[in-house]
Amino acid sequence: METKKNIYKIFMLAGGVMMVSSALLVMSTTLYLENIQLVTTIRQWAPWFLLIGSILYVVVQRLTSVRTKDIAIGRLQSIQLLSGFCLIISSLLLIEQYNGFLMPVIVSDINSYYNYLRIVHNNWVVMLFVGAIFQLYTTNRLSHEQQKDS
Repeated sequence: METKKNIYKIFMLAGGVMMVSSALLVMSTTLYLENIQLVTTIRQWAPWFLLIGSILYVVVQRLTSVRTKDIAIGRLQSIQLLSGFCLIISSLLLIEQYNGFLMPVIVSDINSYYNYLRIVHNNWVVMLFVGAIFQLYTTNRLSHEQQKDS
């Protein structure tokens, strides 16, 4: 049982490191535009690592969550799930921003292109921020609630 917890911790840490490093890489490409091939490569691959890391983090977090009848802990775990969805949506928005898979399907005229840009362009940062704030809140409160129960 202890080895299973250690494996979960390693996977959760790997997912978190993948999320943070890929988000920082993407943000750093806006500052460093000298080597265009490097910037293009980072913008092509980093969003996929953000998606893999966020899925890995959310899945392991759900697997390690404690099943209890306490309403406060259940509410916090629901908020944690919402946070996980925000992290995954942010990575999908980033993938769409740099690859534009849905643009040919959605954009038919200039107004729809304007709406597409308003929805997709750089809004991944907002979703990532909301997900991170929810994660910080629920992690702090869950540890406090679990200590109170013990």
